[in-house]
Amino acid sequence: MDINNMFKYIIYILPQISIIKIGGINTMNKKLKVGILGGTGFVGQRLVTLLENHPYFEIAVIAASANSVGKSYYEVVNNRWKLDLPMPESVKNIVIKNINEVDTISREVDFVFCAVNMAANEIREIEEKYAKAETPV
Repeated sequence: MDINNMFKYIIYILPQISIIKIGGINTMNKKLKVGILGGTGFVGQRLVTLLENHPYFEIAVIAASANSVGKSYYEVVNNRWKLDLPMPESVKNIVIKNINEVDTISREVDFVFCAVNMAANEIREIEEKYAKAETPV
């Protein structure tokens, strides 16, 4: 399975399991607020396009490294946009948060997608921080 099909499968199947994992939220009445950790990289950009106009999910937070913090998604990614699809209008003005602001981000989302480009031990560490904050990853 290539990466695009894998993401499509995950985004398709997640609403069905999210009702169990995220405390019984009725996804038909309320979109789940999601965060994308590493949202400025290639995989993060792909997630942004897959979540655009999604019936169950709304991108509430995009987090990245400290050098992108405080800037709009458009400002950070515009010259580095890797996809043939256009950048969704809905994310252009989202202000990038620091990926390590776990408590702040966790209060704003129902769960996060992790698309960081880090060493495996660093990924595990950041995912564990979110899990300890009771934010599904």
